[in-house]
Amino acid sequence: MKVYYEEIDGHLFPQWLLLPATSHSSSLSVQLDAPFERMEAEDFHDELTIVTVTQAALAIRPVDETHFVLHTDQIKNDLEVQMPESVDYYLIRLDDLEEVLHMNVKPYFSRPL
Repeated sequence: MKVYYEEIDGHLFPQWLLLPATSHSSSLSVQLDAPFERMEAEDFHDELTIVTVTQAALAIRPVDETHFVLHTDQIKNDLEVQMPESVDYYLIRLDDLEEVLHMNVKPYFSRPL
């Protein structure tokens, strides 16, 4: 799991969560307090395939507030074009995740490794 930060006046603000893409399952359970690393702007390049996740693909996991579910089938349905053969990451806007979970998730990502 990687996090992209916006730097404003020397302070880092988490913006995007990037999850390694998998096609082996119709859903993924993601733990918010899992280890993560910072993704720098220069880490984005032309060979990297990233698919943005809509709120419709995110769900609350009611048994544990530190988890959420990512429905990969919904991601495929949301694309107006065919899903690329090889996807490296799913990109989740942290603002979207906070809205779905009804909680502030940014403190989980306040200290990049």
